Amino acid sequence: MEYIKSINVGIRFILELTLLFVFAYSSYRIFDNIFVRWFLAIALPLVVASIWGYYVAPKSQHILAMPWRSIIVVILYSLATIFLAKAGQGKLAVYFMGVFAVNEILIILWKQ
Repeated sequence: MEYIKSINVGIRFILELTLLFVFAYSSYRIFDNIFVRWFLAIALPLVVASIWGYYVAPKSQHILAMPWRSIIVVILYSLATIFLAKAGQGKLAVYFMGVFAVNEILIILWKQ
């Protein structure tokens, strides 16, 4: 069972990296103005990484208690899914949210 829990933590890490990529990719694809595209493609992942590092990261000194931590995480992944769908990647958005949902449920159940 510990092996499966370790795999779940690894999947979470991959999801975190994917979250940052989704914000960069989708903001670049959604907007027409080249300045706005590049600004948001750089700024959004930095803002999300800052929020994650400050409130969600396991070694943060300011980590939020449950259920607030999960609420922040669900909001970030929901926004990323909406952005991905708006960028024309509807199927990918559904898969992304599905993998996240299963992962988050397991993290909550296993208290990871």
